[in-house]
Amino acid sequence: MDGLQLLACVLSGLAVLVLPVRSSRPRAKVSNLRRGCIDGFEQGEEWLNPAWACDDGVRKKIRDQLEHGVPVIVKDFLKPAIAEQLRDIVVQGLMESADAASSQRNHGGRFTKLEDLPIDLKNAYHNLAEQNSCQKVRQAENALDGFQWRSHTQRWNNHSLYSWVQHRFLQQSVRDVMSDISGAPVDKHGGNFFDTDVNYFAPGDYYATHNDNAEGRYLSVTLQMSLQWDPEWGGHFTWCGPSGQAFTVEQGFNRAVLFPVNSESVHFVEPVWLERKKSNTGPPPLTMTGASRVTLQGWYSDPCAITQNEGDHRDLEMAEYRRAHPCHSVSEAQSRHSDWASTVEERMRNKPQTPVLITND
Repeated sequence: MDGLQLLACVLSGLAVLVLPVRSSRPRAKVSNLRRGCIDGFEQGEEWLNPAWACDDGVRKKIRDQLEHGVPVIVKDFLKPAIAEQLRDIVVQGLMESADAASSQRNHGGRFTKLEDLPIDLKNAYHNLAEQNSCQKVRQAENALDGFQWRSHTQRWNNHSLYSWVQHRFLQQSVRDVMSDISGAPVDKHGGNFFDTDVNYFAPGDYYATHNDNAEGRYLSVTLQMSLQWDPEWGGHFTWCGPSGQAFTVEQGFNRAVLFPVNSESVHFVEPVWLERKKSNTGPPPLTMTGASRVTLQGWYSDPCAITQNEGDHRDLEMAEYRRAHPCHSVSEAQSRHSDWASTVEERMRNKPQTPVLITND
């Protein structure tokens, strides 16, 4: 899907598509920021794609949106070779644990199967371009038994893989970029932890409306790793925000959705439909090279503001951090986070944004 097609799918909401396009025009000189940014990515430790991450103009355009709570969609987020390597590792892990995940799908309340969803909710999902579509989804969700979600989640049973992803996202050079484009303190106390997991959405899986606003979270990063995805299969990240009007971001590969986390960062994942309208078939089973709805989610967070335990490797990582960096005050960390989130929320409500296509040419 090209840039114009993706822009068309988000014209009803607040989104920014960032396309790192290479220009044939010569540049007079390399800026100090670009030179320092590229030098900052240590050899063998590459992660972000310098085509956007080290471009002064693109970073400013992204920052102008994120500081007002507007989600930014970054194409070719990681270096291409790194993105391919990461997907292979993640999908291999998902395939090894697929049987266990299928029988232990997580859910809130009494999970309602896709075929049993209220007709009003199905209609709302199928008509997201209508006015006030997010409000219609949320109203229809009220008929469900509690918060509903189901996916095949891999909470990093491989500690070395979890640590590898943590290390890459928490490199100082990466945190410097993320802090600059978001205004969030991810280069300091607010970004000393990257809470992350992987999700595979099979036919029938979905994630009801929520805002990601858990303890200590500053910046949300969702990296899409979906190959050959047919838009009719659904499973799209859908943003609501304070406007109540939905826009959907179709699945792709090495495309990231970034947004500041607060009470207004409302979104959901449209169901992965069991069949397409044209062929009456849904997506194929998960394979290394086939079509599959796979994402890596993560949140730059302040460990000192987190009090809840998850019972997995996240707790171990936070414990290790706290041993090396004692937290002086949980209440102070939580207050600092709350003040930052409130500032972003106010900007979101007071200055509605319109869709913008940003290119680096």
